Amino acid sequence: MISPNARIIRLDQRLSAVAQLFEKGCVGADIGTDHGMLPAYLLQHDICRYMYVSDISEIALSKAKKLIKSLGLQDRASFVHANGFSGIPSSVECVSICGLGGETIANIIKNTPETKPKLIMSAHTKLPYLRRNINDIGYSISREIVARAAGRYYVIIEALNGSQILSDKELELGFNMHFNCKEDKERYFNWRLNIEKKKRLKNNNTLEWIKEELNYEASKG
Repeated sequence: MISPNARIIRLDQRLSAVAQLFEKGCVGADIGTDHGMLPAYLLQHDICRYMYVSDISEIALSKAKKLIKSLGLQDRASFVHANGFSGIPSSVECVSICGLGGETIANIIKNTPETKPKLIMSAHTKLPYLRRNINDIGYSISREIVARAAGRYYVIIEALNGSQILSDKELELGFNMHFNCKEDKERYFNWRLNIEKKKRLKNNNTLEWIKEELNYEASKG
């Protein structure tokens, strides 16, 4: 229950999309929490009953702790100064890892607990590399949500325990992608098209796959 006098935490579209993937009433963890806005929101809105708030940076963790204490939610949170899953118990049910590079996130999830919690990831770089590593550790991507915030696009990956082999196209473009609307999908793939064109690569499969997606959307009218 949100106190009537408490500051109401609001998230941008990217973190809102991440928050929506947490199961109601779960024990959650946010690795690389930075300012702590996401766990604060999850606790304040009773989406998570308990949160492990983790960061390798003492300064970032201190900011997150200050925010969560200011909301009176500190009794439902543990603050972990560690790298990756270090200090995160195996009882955790849902874990977010956002705002890091794809290689960094891939290295973190190699140490996912044997209990196989749900993973929610948003990488700034090397998404194909991350997708391949998700499959390599015995997880399957259930869906990917594309959100726009601060003038750029973000892909949020939800992964669950289970085997999966993605095609080269799915590794590059994404699997079971969700958009707010048809126009958002077209804008996203046009944005990616421009990025690939600037690379000026010969035999660019990614460029051709993006064109296929855009042609398919155009054919649907």
